[in-house]
Amino acid sequence: MKSTTIVSCLVGLMITTMSPAAEPAGGGDSLCPAPTGLVAWWPAEDHADDIYYSGFDGTLVGGPGPMFAVGQVGQAFSFDGSGDYVDVDSPVLNEPPYTIEVWVRSAAHATTNEYIVSNGGQSGASYGLAILRKPCLPADGCHSPLESRWVMSLRDPVTQKSALITHGSTTVGWTHLAVTWDGLSETNSVRFWLQGQLLYSGTAADDVVVADPQNLRIGASSSFGGGPAGFAFNGLIDEVTIYDRVLTPEEIRAIYDAGSAGKCVEPVRNLTQPGQPRYFSISDAIAAAADRDVLEAQPARYLEAVDFGGKPITLRSTDPQDSAVVAATIIDTPILANPGNHTAVKCVGGEGPDTILNGFTITGGDAADGGGMYCVGSSPTVTNCTFSGNTANRGGGMFCADGGPAVTNCTFNANNANYGSGIYSSLGSPTVTGCTFTGGDSDYGGGMYNSLSDATVIDCQFSGN
Repeated sequence: MKSTTIVSCLVGLMITTMSPAAEPAGGGDSLCPAPTGLVAWWPAEDHADDIYYSGFDGTLVGGPGPMFAVGQVGQAFSFDGSGDYVDVDSPVLNEPPYTIEVWVRSAAHATTNEYIVSNGGQSGASYGLAILRKPCLPADGCHSPLESRWVMSLRDPVTQKSALITHGSTTVGWTHLAVTWDGLSETNSVRFWLQGQLLYSGTAADDVVVADPQNLRIGASSSFGGGPAGFAFNGLIDEVTIYDRVLTPEEIRAIYDAGSAGKCVEPVRNLTQPGQPRYFSISDAIAAAADRDVLEAQPARYLEAVDFGGKPITLRSTDPQDSAVVAATIIDTPILANPGNHTAVKCVGGEGPDTILNGFTITGGDAADGGGMYCVGSSPTVTNCTFSGNTANRGGGMFCADGGPAVTNCTFNANNANYGSGIYSSLGSPTVTGCTFTGGDSDYGGGMYNSLSDATVIDCQFSGN
C-alpha cells in the first residue's frame, strides 16, 4: 500500500483601403527566443552589424549627420532621405520561403518611392524582395497629396513567380511590417502584415524576367552591379530581420506585441564554459551544455518547450530568490502544431537530482499529462518556481511517474486538471517541501493527487483548491 507522508514585379495586386498604422501600446515582455529560421538581423544599436553572425554585416553610407536615433527597440537607423543607407555587400536571401519583418517610422509623407529594405528593385528586371513606401497618386484612387502607400515587391528567380502588393498607409508613429512567401503559386501564398495583423494575401503570378542577384540595402533601393543606390528613405528603420521560413501568424503577432521590448538577443548564457557563451534560446543552450554546466536565463518570456535531455545541468534565472525576477523569467509554451499536447518542461531522460530547474514561472502548458512539467523515470530538483495557468488531464502543474523529484519552495496557482491541478504523482516518491497550492481547479485532488505513490509533503499550504 502506497502512502503520503505529511510532515518587385510585373504583376500588380492592388488594395485601396486606407488603414492607419496604430501606435503600439508599448513594450510587453521580450520575445524569447526569437523565432527560428533566422538568417540575418540588424538591430541598429549604434552599428550596422548582423548580430546573428551570418556574415551579413552592413556598411553605413552617407552622413555626415548622425545615422542613429531612439528607435522602437533601443536605437534605430536614422535616414534623411538624401542618400543615407546601409549597404550589405551581398544578397541575403533571394529564394523563398522567407519572412522579412521591420519597424519603420516615416519622417514625412512620401514624394517619391522610398525603399525600406531591398534585395532587389521594383522594376521589371527586379530580383528578390523589396519593401518600400510610395506616394499615392490620383491614378491610384487617392484624393489627397498626403496619402502614401506601403508596397511589397518580390520575385523568385527559380520558379519565376512574382507579385506586387500596394496598400494605403499613414505616417503616424511606429509601424511594424512583415512579408511572407512560401514560394508556391497556390492561392494566398503571398502575405503582407501590418501591425501584427494580416493585411493582404494573394497569389504570385508567372513572370519570365529574371536578373542577377543584387546587394541588400536598408533605406535605399538595390541596384545592379553595385551601382549607386536610389529612392532613399526619410525616417527611422529598426530591427530589420530575415528568416528562411514563413513565420506563423502567432509569431508575427508576438513580435508586434513585444513592442519596444523587442526580440531577445542571446538571453541565455553558460556560466561554466570559457567565455560564457550566449544563446538565443534555452533549448539551444541545453543542446550545447556539458554535464554540470550552469545556464542562466535573463528575465524574458521564452516561447519554447524545454527538454533537459537527460543532462545533469542547472537552468536558473538571474536571481531565483527574487520573486520579481521569477515572475519575469517565463517559460510560456506555444501551442505550436500540436494543440492540447504541449508540455512546458520535460524530464524523461533519467534525470537525477543534479538536473536543476531554479527560479522560473512555468505557464501555458496544455497536455494529457503534465501541462507545466512532465517527469517520467526521472528525479530532478525543482526549486523557487511558479506553475500557473497550465492545463492537463493529470497534473496541471506537474506530472510525476516512476521517479522521485524534489520540489522545493514552489507555487502552484490557478492550474487546471481532472486529477491533481497542482501535482499528479504515480508510482513514484516525490518530495514536496515548502510549496503553496492555491486556486487549483480539479475534479479529484484539488491541490495534489497521489496514485500508488510514496509522496512526502513537508510544510506546504493548500488553499482555495
